[in-house]
Amino acid sequence: MPTGIYNRIKNVPICHPQRDVHGGGLCKPCWSKQYGAVPTNRNRKTKQQRERRASSPALRRKNVKDRQRWYRKNRTQHLLNIRKYNIRIKTEVLTRYGKCGELQCCWRNCTCVDLDMLSLDHIKNDGATHRKSLGTKGGFRVYWWVRKNNYPKGFQTLCMNHQFKKKLNELRSTYN
Repeated sequence: MPTGIYNRIKNVPICHPQRDVHGGGLCKPCWSKQYGAVPTNRNRKTKQQRERRASSPALRRKNVKDRQRWYRKNRTQHLLNIRKYNIRIKTEVLTRYGKCGELQCCWRNCTCVDLDMLSLDHIKNDGATHRKSLGTKGGFRVYWWVRKNNYPKGFQTLCMNHQFKKKLNELRSTYN
């Protein structure tokens, strides 16, 4: 089989003819092995910007003022975007812990699917200590934490009625 420029024209790499050409007449794994990962322009640019800001306090103050000005101008849109993001994360987390992987309460025979009524429940009732270790009183930070930590075990999706019912059953069992 001929090598060199002929292979490049036919989109057949020199190294592995069964693969697609990535660059320089090589397949993607061989190209990565030879040239390594090249940082994207965005990563390179932000790294340079961070270094420049760190070396210049005046530039850092200017950037802070620019961000403050932008926030004052776009405050309502920014808060709306944050709210949409939080709802999306909450939906994702509650769906992951819901009955059969759906957005639904895990209690037997419960069909509640209203996002406003559903919440994340700590199965072992250690929610207060968990929130304290996170340094939060609850809310979306718990959903962020769960998502960031790849959905650990020990959680379930319950509606507010069954959250209350679970607490009531726990209290009754302690006093009986």
